[in-house]
Amino acid sequence: MQLKIGELAKRAGLTIRTLHHYDAIGLLSPSVRSETGYRLYSLSDVARLHQIQAIKQLGFSLSDVREMLAGNQISGPELIRQQRILLDRQIEHAARLRDCLVLLEEQIATGQEPTIAVWLSTLELMALHGKYFSNDEIKAMRSRKQQASELSEAGWQQLFSNAGQLMQAAIAHTDPRAYALACDWIERAHRLAGGDALMMQRLGQMHQSEPALQERSGASPAMLDYLKRAFIHGSFAIFEKYLASAELAAIRANIFHAFDAWPMLVIRVRQEFDNGTSPQAPVVRQLAAEWQALFHKTYGNGNPQLAEKMAAALDKETEWSATRGVDAALLAFLFPEKAKSRDKNFQRAKVK
Repeated sequence: MQLKIGELAKRAGLTIRTLHHYDAIGLLSPSVRSETGYRLYSLSDVARLHQIQAIKQLGFSLSDVREMLAGNQISGPELIRQQRILLDRQIEHAARLRDCLVLLEEQIATGQEPTIAVWLSTLELMALHGKYFSNDEIKAMRSRKQQASELSEAGWQQLFSNAGQLMQAAIAHTDPRAYALACDWIERAHRLAGGDALMMQRLGQMHQSEPALQERSGASPAMLDYLKRAFIHGSFAIFEKYLASAELAAIRANIFHAFDAWPMLVIRVRQEFDNGTSPQAPVVRQLAAEWQALFHKTYGNGNPQLAEKMAAALDKETEWSATRGVDAALLAFLFPEKAKSRDKNFQRAKVK
């Protein structure tokens, strides 16, 4: 198939003037002449035009394009790969722009007319999310926000406004109202992340590290610390029957500083467990060592007897541990010798 200049211009989305210019500078000239004298573009000419336009899209000038094609500096497959990468970036940018518009729709739905400041802050927010999450993750979170109003931007702002009111009223983090709000905070983050603990950790990191997001949501670092302390205090109340007040206070203080360390360690162990890694594999033994060190640091507070008391309490409160991803099967995988010893003691007790 051979094309006249007008046909090629229309199919390629170019003007006839552009193709004439390419011909004049020696970049692309029709290589066939018909019996009637028309200059026609052949298959090889069309392929060259594709190369020209592709290289231009990568940001090169026409003189650069001519030099690259003359020197065969870029192959056809590599050029197509570079085009695909560029297109992927454009698609990602378009998806983020769409997310931006969705957020603005939420703003308008509340009856507020977006100002320039709102437009700019929304764009800034989209850029922040892009630093921490993939486009697919952003899309999934956007879908969850659309399905539940409490996960929307307005929903989060209301939650943090409630937390701010408690703090302004000097309500201690030990108050049941603070614990209820902290549980709501954790539960919402869990739902927004689709139950993905790693994503929850990144959500927390984003809120802690980005002042623009803190200002927009109303969640300052001090407020996030308040909610963390409230959640830890309330969730550890179950151990009051096992430990003295001073012992439990020390553990709560240590857990606050290891708030993110434990979930991340549990995730790493769970990944090896789910992958079928042998409990004797070096990676699992290393994880077991990290687990013991973190356990003694957070639950022992430098006191081996306290760590033993907490371990005994956790053995009895298996449901509490299970809700945090730590069940008997995972512990047996991590500490197989302890599991065998526990089973032997259980069998002896049955015989007696």
